[in-house]
Amino acid sequence: MLSVEGLSVTFGGVRAVDNVSLEVEDRTVVGLIGPNGAGKSTMINAVTGVIRPTRGRVRLGDHDLVGRPPHVILAAGLARTFQQAQLWAGMTVFENIALPLEATRAPDRRSRVLAVAEQLGITDLLGARPGEISFGRRRLVEIGRAAVTRPSVVLLDEPGAGLTQAEKANLVGVLQDLAMAGTSVLLVDHDMELVMNSCQRVLVLNAGRLIAGGLPQEIRVHPEVVAAYLGTEQA
Repeated sequence: MLSVEGLSVTFGGVRAVDNVSLEVEDRTVVGLIGPNGAGKSTMINAVTGVIRPTRGRVRLGDHDLVGRPPHVILAAGLARTFQQAQLWAGMTVFENIALPLEATRAPDRRSRVLAVAEQLGITDLLGARPGEISFGRRRLVEIGRAAVTRPSVVLLDEPGAGLTQAEKANLVGVLQDLAMAGTSVLLVDHDMELVMNSCQRVLVLNAGRLIAGGLPQEIRVHPEVVAAYLGTEQA
């Protein structure tokens, strides 16, 4: 289980994340939503070691992650993707997915990549290069690269951005399959249909503070969430 306790991140005099606590339990998909500037990406960066929090604790099982560099956090079982595509254009899809395994010298490298590709439905793309496939399928390759290390939790930053309706529907199944297979998901996305259809719980940030958490149907009608983010037309 991923546990975040009292996490704060301050830049100068601005508190981008303000005393946030949350949990991502085993075999679950948890959504993290909020308006632009709410602190979602800063939160992910602090949890994954890209930036160091001003205060608070981040634990994954028995591992205390605060102050650890990203590669150590990955080895502990916490992986992530980024808002912008970070695939290597000169590598094949297979090579992109396998990249995190290079440092570990995993003997089952090929079988791991094949298993992840089959799980994501992209086995037919393994010999292609990122520029030869659709944007939506490149997103799946990024998820595959994060999942190939067999993390306990994967943090996905805007995986639904730019996807077609069909690709989003497929992604819902992918996220749920990951959780069932043992990799929990913390999903950050602005697409409410994707979040509400794929997550067991949804958390809401606004101005760096966690203002609500609950079942998707509860979040849809939560007065503070509607006022801060969803708007009355989505309630």
